[in-house]
Amino acid sequence: AVVSTQSGHYGRAVIVSVSFSSNYVLPILECDGVKGWVGVSPTSPPPLTVPTLLIYGELDVKARPICERILRDPGNKGHVTCVMFRGVGKVDHDPVTEKGKWTKVLKEFLMDM
Repeated sequence: AVVSTQSGHYGRAVIVSVSFSSNYVLPILECDGVKGWVGVSPTSPPPLTVPTLLIYGELDVKARPICERILRDPGNKGHVTCVMFRGVGKVDHDPVTEKGKWTKVLKEFLMDM
């Protein structure tokens, strides 16, 4: 999904993808009109050059260490946020157990842009 960050106007877009398992989004992130990216359960540490919100489940054995590694990378400081959903495996497969957290986290990320 693409979310415009300017209400009623064509502005720079934020890409919201339900899974990072396919690397199709990486070339899109390099486009001039992209302002940010929201990815779910990343499976590989991508080069992140735009403001990024990564969502993963506490029990996701693949995504959790990747998000932790991404956060330790000094090049990602200030423009990458990782949010963990407690008690959940893969966020794109399991029901989210923390009611309303997905909407709240996404709204806060978009409002900060």
